[in-house]
Amino acid sequence: MSAFIRPSRPGDEPQLRAIWKTVFGDGDAYIGGWFGRMYAPGDALVCEADGRLVSSAYVAELGGLSAPGAACVPVCVVYALGTLPEYRGRGAGADVTRAALERCLARGAGVICPAEPSLFGYYAARCGYRDYFGVSEFSAVVPSGAPEGRSARVSAGGYAALRERLLAGRAHIAFFERALAYQEFLCGKRGGLFRLELAGAECAAAVELSEDGTAALVKELLAPDALLRPAACLAARAAGASRAEVRTPVRPGVPSRPFAMLAGPAPEADGAWFGFAFD
Repeated sequence: MSAFIRPSRPGDEPQLRAIWKTVFGDGDAYIGGWFGRMYAPGDALVCEADGRLVSSAYVAELGGLSAPGAACVPVCVVYALGTLPEYRGRGAGADVTRAALERCLARGAGVICPAEPSLFGYYAARCGYRDYFGVSEFSAVVPSGAPEGRSARVSAGGYAALRERLLAGRAHIAFFERALAYQEFLCGKRGGLFRLELAGAECAAAVELSEDGTAALVKELLAPDALLRPAACLAARAAGASRAEVRTPVRPGVPSRPFAMLAGPAPEADGAWFGFAFD
């Protein structure tokens, strides 16, 4: 295979969209959300072989890695890495991933959120990523009766400010408003970015509904430990769901798992929070 790696160029969009659709099976509206909100020519690294694009990965500026007592580090995410089936196993995906990481490191640090557990080892061995961000997860069923607390949708800018207040003192990604606006798009019309208020405490949740509308994926829930379950139920109810699958920052004594990996300079931190996987 005669192949080379290069940045994407104007006019590559039809082939980039075709790779995305083939690899991930997403519809045109979903794919268009990325291209309309997060992509510009040059933002992807591509492998060109046999006169066409066969692999691609996107590099998006997310914001900064913020940690107490440390300088903020600019962070980019490597997103939607995909290779056409007939070109897999030939090194195209690994080469594109390394090129994308080099782009991230030139700007600060790089983050990748592996789609499945087996890929953590792959990215560590092939590209030098390391486990850095963790997540705790739980399920909740929304009780019948009057809701506990109040909920309201907020704009991407409003959510960014709320999120920073709630994450003060914890290492985390401080997202640019544009990245939060894309997350709001992913959450859809019935989901969204929410401000919650329970027992006098301010909380935040990013909520996306399942396809059948019964379950809410609370992709980020920021609340005091004692209020996590009622906050999860309030967030699910706000989106019209009867149950919730919830992601929260790591807490002492609570089971957790690796969520996202980091490469490049970063302060040592326990319980660092990435937040959204943009899934």
